[in-house]
Amino acid sequence: MSEASAWTWQLVFLVLLAAPHFLAGHIRRLPFVPENETVSFGSGAAVAFVFLHTLPELAASGEQVGEALALEEGFVPLREVAAFLCALAGFLVFYGLEKTVRAHAGRSSAPSVGVYRLHLASFSLFNLLLMFFVAEQAGHGPTVFTWVFAGAMALHYLLIDRGFEEQFAERFDHRGRFVLLAAMLAGLLIAELAGELHQGYIEAARGFVAGSVLLNVFRGEVSFSRQSSYPWFLIGVGTVTALLLLVTLLRPVE
Repeated sequence: MSEASAWTWQLVFLVLLAAPHFLAGHIRRLPFVPENETVSFGSGAAVAFVFLHTLPELAASGEQVGEALALEEGFVPLREVAAFLCALAGFLVFYGLEKTVRAHAGRSSAPSVGVYRLHLASFSLFNLLLMFFVAEQAGHGPTVFTWVFAGAMALHYLLIDRGFEEQFAERFDHRGRFVLLAAMLAGLLIAELAGELHQGYIEAARGFVAGSVLLNVFRGEVSFSRQSSYPWFLIGVGTVTALLLLVTLLRPVE
């Protein structure tokens, strides 16, 4: 693929992933788009992709991640689970941040500026790693899986946006969204400057993103149970599951 084509695809995915940050609030308030059902559908789509594609891919990339993280040959068992350690790290980081926000909410009427900035910084890291991974994949020619992943993450931003507005209603505005966009641009730039990076680093980034996605979905669908729609969550899961199975069945055997 030529450099111009690679950049074109990377910019296409940047727009696809950045647009929800600025449109999520409007989409969730459209009269013909029920907010709870839309968010639950996006959550189901993200969960299905993580369980049926991302985690199996991580299982096959443990050695690569272990090499990238400079784990010695003697630590074979550790190398095999290195990718899942990255996913666990993503889960724990966002779980810790959620506990921080809830603990502070129990002591005051509104989260402090520091808690808000910490939360914004964590999701900026999420955006950076997400865009880094997607840009690297798009730079080599996007596959159907890349499109499905990007689409699921774009829907996932509906859940992230609602979480920000509910927890930081007085602080989260367009400036916060531009910070999240800047993180995406940073991820795109890093992917470009890194060149032919060791595949293990790319898989490590994907693992961290997968762990954080699972935490965000579990938090949103369970903690906000009265605002979630289980039928639409199942529809999201079923839609992406059917699509992934179809693509897998039609993919040529190597």
